[in-house]
Amino acid sequence: MLSIIIPTYNEEKYLPTLLESIKDQDFKDYEIIVADNNSKDNTRQIAKKFSCRIIKGGLQSIGINNAAKVAENNILLILDADASLPKGFLKKNLTVFRGKNLDVASCYIKPRNAKIIDEITHMLSNLYYFSIKRISPFIPSFCFFIKREFFFKVGCFDEKIPWLIDLAFSNNLPKETKNDILPVHVELSIRMAYRLGRFKQTKLMFLAGFLRLLKKNYYGKYEY
Repeated sequence: MLSIIIPTYNEEKYLPTLLESIKDQDFKDYEIIVADNNSKDNTRQIAKKFSCRIIKGGLQSIGINNAAKVAENNILLILDADASLPKGFLKKNLTVFRGKNLDVASCYIKPRNAKIIDEITHMLSNLYYFSIKRISPFIPSFCFFIKREFFFKVGCFDEKIPWLIDLAFSNNLPKETKNDILPVHVELSIRMAYRLGRFKQTKLMFLAGFLRLLKKNYYGKYEY
């Protein structure tokens, strides 16, 4: 029914939280594919402990594409390793996804262990996702459901894009795409705020939103 795809590189700190949250769901008809980019820590051992299928990864786009190629189910759920799923996430969101016969769907964000500034930043992101979902939907790569057939139809993730691969993916969606925002939010760590700095993170989020409206991609390097 569902193939959960998690691209990883040195994710021993966050991956157990995500996998435990998946294990605790009331929906069980899934496989988990970890596309690992030769992690130097215990990422692979953790994935094995949770009976995940481990394949060769690479950069985020490559890992996701590789996993989609070998996925056994007709619906994919792509997740960042620092995400976690609240109770009922899979069952409720899949019910809506299938009921509306969507091609692709994202969900709102709730930051974990966040400061007030992080709450505000993510609230603005949620507002942005809602306000443009019928015009130029932005599908964030940290969490979204997509029909496997549709994923290949739109060309997967562009492996030549160094960063903000979700921006390029969203820019490539056809106008007739059936999309929506699902009812149960995903929880994310705030590690990007620490890696980039909150000012740079916010600036980059606004830049991505602006470029989406212009249907332009971002070719800057990921540096922190």
